[in-house]
Amino acid sequence: MPSESALSAAELAAMYPQPLIRGDRVVRLTGRVVDRFRLDAETAAELGHNHYGVLIGGCRSMVEMLPLLGRLARAGTPARYVVVPFNNNELQPLVQQEHGGRFPAVNCLMPNAVWSCGSLLIAMPERLSKLQELALEEHWPIAAVLASDPVLRLHRDRRSVKAVTRKSALRKGDLRYLHEQICQLRYELRRGDWRPPLLLCTQQPLRSIAANSLAPHYGLETWWFVDGDSLRCGEVEEATTGG
Repeated sequence: MPSESALSAAELAAMYPQPLIRGDRVVRLTGRVVDRFRLDAETAAELGHNHYGVLIGGCRSMVEMLPLLGRLARAGTPARYVVVPFNNNELQPLVQQEHGGRFPAVNCLMPNAVWSCGSLLIAMPERLSKLQELALEEHWPIAAVLASDPVLRLHRDRRSVKAVTRKSALRKGDLRYLHEQICQLRYELRRGDWRPPLLLCTQQPLRSIAANSLAPHYGLETWWFVDGDSLRCGEVEEATTGG
């Protein structure tokens, strides 16, 4: 069961010893930089308690983001970062073993459902309930949920939350909207009124997104906007050399 006790400042500091995800906060319509985004303990507290999300627009494809995610995986923090690829085409490059040393070893924790890779936990939206079970059983602190939604379909598409071998075996009641699985994961892993921050990565330009209508789908009050071209992951010292 999720903890109803509040997340202390000391626990937050331990989860975020340094800001492993960084970028430029911008005005959605103009792209003007207004601040630096650094996912440290203070920022995570503000996002998690106030139910703000981070919408990262103009992101690269998942394959192009592999070096960034590899740096995040190698960080070796006590907290885990959940990566949610949109579909199998995005999943496979993440979980394949041939990463040329960019990633730690990838381990399958649950067949066809959940993988771990250093600081990362990986599952597609329809398998997040399995990841949730493992996180609760193992008492893994979750620092953030990074969900890929290239053309903003998560709140529109439905898939089966049960593994089936034939489409004919699908039942209407097995289908769930994909964004609901992300909401459920964050709710079940809550600490008091704090929930792991959601970072939604899309290839869509920020100025084209109806952000105010998108936020309620994820149970959020509002978004912070980050320029995808400015996104950096991993330890700060390492990132200065190109990450």
